[in-house]
Amino acid sequence: MAKTIFIVVTVLISIIIFVSLLSILKDAMTTGMSVVGCEISCSDNADCDDENSCTNDVCMYPNSCEAMCVHSLVDSCR
Repeated sequence: MAKTIFIVVTVLISIIIFVSLLSILKDAMTTGMSVVGCEISCSDNADCDDENSCTNDVCMYPNSCEAMCVHSLVDSCR
């Protein structure tokens, strides 16, 4: 009986820790905070706005360590 209680308590604690870590990661990804060892460059296209009407400003791989802004020339400006 004591062994069963120990196993159940251990599993419950593991689930609580896992859910807590997921919550922390979700917060980091949605608020644009640093994610372990990297700075997030952009989280959406608005973060990439270069105020140039002749470019389309796009955030590639938002909210990740690979996030980057890409500015492509608009056809009408060529």
